[in-house]
Amino acid sequence: MLKRIFTFCLFFFFLAESHLGHTQPFPEAINLNFSYLLSLSENPTQPLVHKSIESILNFVLHNQNSSFTLPQRANMTGAFYQFTLKSDLKKILAYGFNPQLPSNILRPSSIRLAYWKKISSSDGLELASLWSQVDRLSKPIIFSGVEYEENTPDLFSGGYYGYDLDRVIILMPFAQTRVLISISRQKNKSKVGQKGEIIGPDENWNYFYSEKPGLTKAGLGWVDSYIYKSASIGIYIQTGPNKTKCAFFNWLKAGWMNINFVQPEHILAGLKRFAQGVKTIIHSPNLPPVQNLIKFNKQIRQKTTAELRQELAAYFQQLAIISPCTSLLNSKDIQKEFTSGLYLQKINRHHLEALLNLEYLKLCLGKKTCLDLKAQLNTVSKTNLN
Repeated sequence: MLKRIFTFCLFFFFLAESHLGHTQPFPEAINLNFSYLLSLSENPTQPLVHKSIESILNFVLHNQNSSFTLPQRANMTGAFYQFTLKSDLKKILAYGFNPQLPSNILRPSSIRLAYWKKISSSDGLELASLWSQVDRLSKPIIFSGVEYEENTPDLFSGGYYGYDLDRVIILMPFAQTRVLISISRQKNKSKVGQKGEIIGPDENWNYFYSEKPGLTKAGLGWVDSYIYKSASIGIYIQTGPNKTKCAFFNWLKAGWMNINFVQPEHILAGLKRFAQGVKTIIHSPNLPPVQNLIKFNKQIRQKTTAELRQELAAYFQQLAIISPCTSLLNSKDIQKEFTSGLYLQKINRHHLEALLNLEYLKLCLGKKTCLDLKAQLNTVSKTNLN
């Protein structure tokens, strides 16, 4: 009973901190565009009707507001955020929509890992070649399927979640330029939230995943939380030779006891976090050629899982050193799991590969890393991609 009372007190506290602003009203044409685009994730075989998305594309092209609250959809809280990248669309596709690379390469502060469970295209193309189609694009290219995703520890609660998404990616000509539309809708309730932690400043991309249910926020370790529903429409419009406008419409229902504790500010903070990570990578003068990142990823995939775990043992030792003494990482039960080797055995192959790729990217960008990968850096830069 006390836990239930505390839960509702916390719920009202979250409501009280809402200050993003008034909800952005939309004409009926744009609301219909929202519904149509989200329906594509459920039924991707339906034909793409240009008139059903023109209003939203024109809105993004001419909108000057960076953020606002969205009207609720299906009891989900919504928020919008827009930013500009100093990059063409081809570069964004090559680094961020390329299955030859882990998805966290372009989204390190948002995504722990993501991978396609199944995928198909309208033209029989491979998603890895999508970036090469930009310059000769004459008609829409559509990819659809199911993607599994896990996020990084939440800024507010420390929780992280795994879930399946119905996903659609559309690359198409529009208004004398090119546009990329990324649509996702969560299939079912997520896995139960687990305790995670941001180690140091978030921009260092050091995260710890306990693999234990609950939330890290004080007083909420007992909570069985879930992402109940989510939907997202991301639109990238190239507006110049080295300029792409990025706009995101996101809706989310998450919490516990089937109550939505999400406020628009929470979604906006996550979108800003995502944008900052993307800008750091895309705008970096040290960003290596995409071929070098692919080479490193291929080297990792050739190693056994046991070899990867052995390499990452040093990573967690270093992570413990830079984490506060009060960190989850330095708790007695976690340290016992490290000593026994149990923790590394719980980390699956997908997680190991994503983490090693992220540490390599950090080294390339000049960020501090928890692994000595200089030898691999030299090897990659001297070898050719097979």
